Amino acid sequence: MAKKIIVLLLCLAALFALTSCGEKGVNVSDEPQYYEGGVGDTMETYFFDFTVNSAHTSTTYGDVELDEGCFLIVNVTVKNTMRDTITTVDTDFQAQWTDESDDAYCFPITYEYEDGLLDEMRQLPASYDLESGKSRNGELVYVVPADEPEYSISYQELFVDNEGNESEGDVFFVYFTPEQ
Repeated sequence: MAKKIIVLLLCLAALFALTSCGEKGVNVSDEPQYYEGGVGDTMETYFFDFTVNSAHTSTTYGDVELDEGCFLIVNVTVKNTMRDTITTVDTDFQAQWTDESDDAYCFPITYEYEDGLLDEMRQLPASYDLESGKSRNGELVYVVPADEPEYSISYQELFVDNEGNESEGDVFFVYFTPEQ
């Protein structure tokens, strides 16, 4: 009888563990879900949590001054919620703006200024490892049109199975009006 109770308790614990995964926003359906937030909201993805802490625009960043457009400087915090170390890359985060054209988006400029013109102490590197439970804070820097009033940063989960097949997961958008 004691063995049956132990087995029942183990089954209940496993069931609880599986259902609690859904509470964090893990999508078990075939269709990606869309999540929206604003500055200060923590977006809970499958791999990590991220928060857009602040955003502003400027025509200069470090020693670089732009003739056209402006820098969109977004301060983010990324926290690894996985059990293992993950590699995060700056191109995980795409910036969009309200223009209706198909090219109203861009990726961080980390690769464009590899000669160290930008402030590497604040700017997140192109790629970095993040240990389980650890956080990293820094800036994602984009070159965007200067006349746009609103922007967003997005992240889409991508999964690769053992055979190398990719599938898309949930999409997370953080909307904001940057300070000037």
